[in-house]
Amino acid sequence: MAKTPRAEDRKPDAKIDVRTVLVLSAIWIAVALLWRTPVVYPLKVFVVTTHELSHGIAAVLTGGRIDRVEVTEGLGGLCVTSGGTPFVIASAGYLGSVAFGAAFLLLASRTRLSSWLAAATGILVALVAFRYMPPGSFGRWFAALMGVLLASLAALPPMVSRAAMQGIGVTSCLYAIVDIKTDILDQDHASSDAAALERISGVPSVLWGFLWIVVSAVVAFIAVKRSVTGRPPEDAPARKAAA
Repeated sequence: MAKTPRAEDRKPDAKIDVRTVLVLSAIWIAVALLWRTPVVYPLKVFVVTTHELSHGIAAVLTGGRIDRVEVTEGLGGLCVTSGGTPFVIASAGYLGSVAFGAAFLLLASRTRLSSWLAAATGILVALVAFRYMPPGSFGRWFAALMGVLLASLAALPPMVSRAAMQGIGVTSCLYAIVDIKTDILDQDHASSDAAALERISGVPSVLWGFLWIVVSAVVAFIAVKRSVTGRPPEDAPARKAAA
């Protein structure tokens, strides 16, 4: 005879978490309204940093290495790598920054790991700053300071780190899409990631831009949907140890 599943074994109800919807909506509205102001500027620079770091991670994962990472005050960036697979490395920038944003959103909204996430992200950014960024450069100072600020969130109440990582997640997803449109669709730069892929594959850079926007929008939509579905992490029952 079939056994009735115990309450703790049942899947959680896929209900909309209204509180998270309101929080993410407020963050999105604030970021949109303050998009061209100094308030959002540090978040944009951080997204540029994760963009370049994504190139580096792709190089390492495909057998190459990171030689240098640069981030400028004008929201420009460069990741110099050796070895690896050029196609994967060139594709990883925009998609990687969206992936970072989606991960920040999901982990901050649906788990109790926001403090650990902020600390780990801060340490990673600081390590990149001192290992790969030129001494005295804007990028190194910014990444080091951002790393310290993020890591320090671990000492504050979880709601602070949660809101901070959600804000970074929303900005990452939004800025990646806007950046693709600006750099590739509005004015294609010869030094853009899409231009590099055009030289590698022969496929026009504008098509890569459209593809990246579609993929980024889908990833962002899925991340937001999953972030607002289910119980808030502080209300979720603790998992019981198996007997």
